Amino acid sequence: MHYRPDIDGLRAVAILPVVVYHAGLPGLPGGYLGVDIFFVISGYLIAGIIAREMAEGRFSLLDFYERRVRRIVPALMAMLAVSTALAFWLLLPHELRDFAFQLRGALLFAANFTLADELGPFGPAAEARPLLHTWSLAVEEQFYIVFPLLLLLMHGRRGAAVPIAALAVLSLGAALVAGVWGGEEAFFMPWYRVWELMAGALLAIAAPAAPRGRLAEGAGVLGLALVLFALLAPFGTLPLPGAAAVAPVLGAALIIWSGTATPTGTARLLSLPPFVWVGLISYALYLWHWPILVFWPMLQQAPLAPWQVGAAIALSVGLATLSLYLIERPFRRRRLASRRAVLFSGAGVGVLALVAMSLLAHWSDGLPDRFTGRAAAALAAKEAWDKSDARRCLRRSDGIAAAAPAEVPSLACRIGPADAALSFVLWGDSHAAALQPAVEAAAQKAGRSGLILTRNACWPLGSSPNLPMRGPPGCDRFNDTVRAFLRDSGIETVILAAQWRNLRAARAGVADDAAALRDAGFRLVLVRDVPFFESDVASLAARRSMMGRPPPARVPLEAFEEQTAVEQQMLGPIDPGAIAVTVDPTSVLCAGGACRRMLGPTPIYADNQHLSPVGARWLAPLFDPVFALPQAQAAAGQ
Repeated sequence: MHYRPDIDGLRAVAILPVVVYHAGLPGLPGGYLGVDIFFVISGYLIAGIIAREMAEGRFSLLDFYERRVRRIVPALMAMLAVSTALAFWLLLPHELRDFAFQLRGALLFAANFTLADELGPFGPAAEARPLLHTWSLAVEEQFYIVFPLLLLLMHGRRGAAVPIAALAVLSLGAALVAGVWGGEEAFFMPWYRVWELMAGALLAIAAPAAPRGRLAEGAGVLGLALVLFALLAPFGTLPLPGAAAVAPVLGAALIIWSGTATPTGTARLLSLPPFVWVGLISYALYLWHWPILVFWPMLQQAPLAPWQVGAAIALSVGLATLSLYLIERPFRRRRLASRRAVLFSGAGVGVLALVAMSLLAHWSDGLPDRFTGRAAAALAAKEAWDKSDARRCLRRSDGIAAAAPAEVPSLACRIGPADAALSFVLWGDSHAAALQPAVEAAAQKAGRSGLILTRNACWPLGSSPNLPMRGPPGCDRFNDTVRAFLRDSGIETVILAAQWRNLRAARAGVADDAAALRDAGFRLVLVRDVPFFESDVASLAARRSMMGRPPPARVPLEAFEEQTAVEQQMLGPIDPGAIAVTVDPTSVLCAGGACRRMLGPTPIYADNQHLSPVGARWLAPLFDPVFALPQAQAAAGQ
């Protein structure tokens, strides 16, 4: 295959939107789809090289894998080594544990699987995962391992086109289904991305060269239009993998195909030196830009200012350029590690060294001894939430969802005096679970006993059949079991708490559910949500202390006006007469017009939205009115 500068230019079209999107810059809402363009390019180039060498009778698996190692591993190892050093310096113990998991995945070409395992309500956010971007490298590396073996079984080009096309169709169909019903982890799975790589492979193996003239020119223009449409259109509502990737994949395939015989106008545009240069550094730019965007805000404990975003991109370009000239080209041209044995042994030593670092971070539980004083106190608040009874009770929700109503008391967590009759339930999502210490303290004080019925991201109101959003898998079963239990339970008071502002549902359903509970004779207590901060409070407090900076300051209450407005929109339709008591945590957390994040040296929050046990217990007096009346009077609504 002859060198095509337009393909390097297409790499530039792929990488620049990814960097812009990851940097949070406006203008390219579909920038993340640049990765899908890379998959098409990789499929085309790798399949073409393998098929040509097989046809000439000179293909060697060992030679192929050596070239892949020279192309991928040295630059990757450099990025991983620098990221590991920064991780041991800047990351908190729980973050370092997660990083160790990410690092092993990147080293074993399995980052997509390890990152998928990290998903969940309490998994690390993207800004705390410096190696998040290695998922796409893992997909390509898995392709490099499997595809040559597939072609060998099919004897090169002969007979390969039909099975590859069938595999692509199956993968695309699975991706379309998984995009709707597969959950977040489907985004990372290779079987939902194979069709993109196979689209490029089919171009190299089975597609005839584009005829000269208008057809090729039109295909190139259409392909570029599809790519630009995908990058510029607000595809955020389309599911991934699947539907959102169709336009950029088809567009990239048309651009590549249109230039197979002779350069088209589109090919000449993409062959301009600026595009080619960015394409040449695209691999290293992809490697470096994300760790820089993750570690820089950690270092300064604040989001990047606009000029800093530009500086981060410039730094990424600079490191990518150094990588091209000092690492990638010397290894690919055999000026470094010219012998295969030296290359493989050196790569092996590097991998083992980084694996050892990841195991150290894992076995030491994130090296917590790096933190002392106020930093250790801040981390203790996070650890207390992670190991709390509230988290333990959340994990029991699956059993409750699958149980008969009569089994609920034996499966749910119970709080309050053991010898008191059950008189209340705390029902809601993980935000309700975080309130458990406050409710438990008030209930114990009043001599009342109740059950904790909480499930991650599962709202107690708004799950009736007329609503478009039903929560995570198992949420409906959980809520149905709770309702069935309540009907014959003798429970008097139902405390409802949740992250109401994220309840994207028909508002009438929320009001209907509340009215139904009131009409069934329950005394309803509605707990409004706590303020939601941009940054993990406990982590921020620990990092600031570690670097000799003061604890996080209070935030003006006005900063949460949008959150409050959305919550009011969700809860506003509820008939006020259906609610016996309303508990508003902001009356304490935001007293004086500013919302606190710290109580002395201790964070009030374990992350950016869940109260720490200390923060929850501080709110316990707010629940005294819930249990102020004797049980018989409360049951009678007096």
